[in-house]
Amino acid sequence: MNFRDVEYIVKIAECGSINRAAKELYVAQPSLSKCIKKVEDEYDIQLFYRNRGSSINLTVEGQAFLDMARPVLELYHHFEQQLQELKEKNRSRIVFGTAPAKGYSISSALFKNLYLEYDKYFLDLRTGKSLDLENGVLSGDLDMVMITVDSYREGLHYEELYENEEFIYLREGSPAAERATHIEGVDWPVLRLEDVEDEPIVANTKGSANRKILDRLMEEHDIHLDIYESPYNADRVAMVQSGRATYFLALNRNRISGGSDRGTFYYLHPDQQIRSKVCLICREGFEKDERFTIVRDILKDIESPDQSKVLIF
Repeated sequence: MNFRDVEYIVKIAECGSINRAAKELYVAQPSLSKCIKKVEDEYDIQLFYRNRGSSINLTVEGQAFLDMARPVLELYHHFEQQLQELKEKNRSRIVFGTAPAKGYSISSALFKNLYLEYDKYFLDLRTGKSLDLENGVLSGDLDMVMITVDSYREGLHYEELYENEEFIYLREGSPAAERATHIEGVDWPVLRLEDVEDEPIVANTKGSANRKILDRLMEEHDIHLDIYESPYNADRVAMVQSGRATYFLALNRNRISGGSDRGTFYYLHPDQQIRSKVCLICREGFEKDERFTIVRDILKDIESPDQSKVLIF
């Protein structure tokens, strides 16, 4: 027995006639007769007895079946309605993830542009570590994420927004400043990893893009840095500005607003550079969804170098 069988038998009982039920259901009469026999055989009961003419009445067993069937159908129809509402909600919702610092810098413009131009959608903004966000896309918990990556994972679609290079935000008063050189074509003083080997370094925790790139730099160049972990970007910046630690950042050189009044930006030497990409990432196939296209176009606009610079300490 399935829900269609239950619906048919309830309708037959309400109509008191197989013929009338067949007309209201737009179903052939033999199909309803087969349905009755199917349920009767399954439970070894008799649902109806026939009167003169074509009318039928419920047996005691049939009435028991009807008492069961009506609340079951009501719950089933309520479930179908809820499911439809959830599907409609999911079609209009955009679950978007990014790193906390990035979420802080872009959220206002992202919400504003989305709601002004595409008011049928609403944005659910999540923040977290890059690895967790990427895993969230793979698991289906997130529709898309904007994070910094230096490699691609199977099953995901990556759309590059811009490229980052490694900069060193040197703490105030650091002796490493005296080791800086200048290279043609680079607008910032240049440091090598060896120049900051004795520096206290502050970095994000494991699982973040910031930490992943720093760990890769140390491994590739066989250099050990003394790292203090802090999950909050504001705290890391404060440590630089108070002279307590130096901070490695992945930044787009066209979008730097000039730095802070304390601490100085240095470019990591080209021989040791790791260029990472800031990408909008989704599950393979979801890039064809209108929601992905909308968010991508908004992000390309608000993250454009032609817009006001966003690096503010």
